[in-house]
Amino acid sequence: MGDLDGLDDFSKSVADHLFESYPAWRTYAYADRESDSNEVYLVVRVPQPTGADLEQDIVIWTEGGAVVVAVDYYHDFFKWPSGAIEGDFVATIAAIVNEELVIASWWDGPAWLGAKAILRGERIRRLSYFRAATRVRVRSWRGSFDQDIEL
Repeated sequence: MGDLDGLDDFSKSVADHLFESYPAWRTYAYADRESDSNEVYLVVRVPQPTGADLEQDIVIWTEGGAVVVAVDYYHDFFKWPSGAIEGDFVATIAAIVNEELVIASWWDGPAWLGAKAILRGERIRRLSYFRAATRVRVRSWRGSFDQDIEL
């Protein structure tokens, strides 16, 4: 188990909730200290499966009273424990790991424009806020639904 000494109550509650569903992920957890504020926060860095083609593993961390979930080029903030507009962060993680959600990132040549999690099989299109996109890169946790689409 990673060293979780010094976590505040918020980060401890996030860790407890996450590890109820993913107890093996305790191995990937550690407490990190913000150099400027000396705040101690939770970080869980889960390595991607062999054969996956993600830019970044799943990384979960606490920050300013929120939980951040990041994978590939995507990240999102979740309020915890109640009143979450976006839904439960563990449910989102489960959907990513089960490949119900895939990560779509929009590109203009080599320039990254943005990313979002979408339902597997959702129609990929040019979004108004990514008008300059020439390509969409789609990645799933195990690589089962990876594709690159020219727009």
